[in-house]
Amino acid sequence: MEINIPGFFIGIAATVFMALGIIAIVFQEQVNTWPVFFISVAISLITFYGTIKFYQKLSPPEKQLSHVSSGSSLIGEIATVVKKVNHDTIEGDVRIQSEIYSARAYDDVVIEPGAKVEVVESSGVHLKVREIREGFPKKMTSSVK
Repeated sequence: MEINIPGFFIGIAATVFMALGIIAIVFQEQVNTWPVFFISVAISLITFYGTIKFYQKLSPPEKQLSHVSSGSSLIGEIATVVKKVNHDTIEGDVRIQSEIYSARAYDDVVIEPGAKVEVVESSGVHLKVREIREGFPKKMTSSVK
């Protein structure tokens, strides 16, 4: 069981069974009576809880780290346009790896979805991007106003 679901959970059950074994040794004559049953249940719950807390102190759960990128750390990154980007609004979106960021075009152009762009400026998490083609900035046409 421990091989299929690692995490030393079997150690918790083993500790509870050891506590129950000690109760059975101490109360040999009254093992099948109601008072010993309730004592056993209470000690099992206390042992279960205590063992979990003990193992959590030995190996605390890993904290979930959130990854927040500042815009300035993204300058020079290559992105893919997922929603049309133009110069006038930040309604455009680009994807860098698996993250989506709001973007506007650096130059007065419209960049269509699927185009590769480079981040050239940032303002918070809003990016300004320039389209690239084969490693060089593409000569872009002006957007129609």
